Amino acid sequence: MGKVYAGEAHEVFISWKDICIASTGIGNVYQVDGNRYTLDLSRKQHNDGAMTGSVWRLLSTNEETGVSTCEKAGSFRIDADGTVARYPVGLRKLINK
Repeated sequence: MGKVYAGEAHEVFISWKDICIASTGIGNVYQVDGNRYTLDLSRKQHNDGAMTGSVWRLLSTNEETGVSTCEKAGSFRIDADGTVARYPVGLRKLINK
């Protein structure tokens, strides 16, 4: 069985994915202030229906292998009711455009 998230939290995450696609053409990568970040949804399922995950700043990509190096840049949390308790780094700038 797959993970179950609260509908409101899932809707917020889907809106973030739409912003990523508009920013970079990739569903979990966004660009702000010249930096590219990736959203990594946690594998942990929360009993309250919240969604959490990590944010990674992409440092470089090997052209031959396509493998990227990155460093942890933060985390995010969307509560079950859709309230964002912790935004991914820089994403608010893209939301408010």
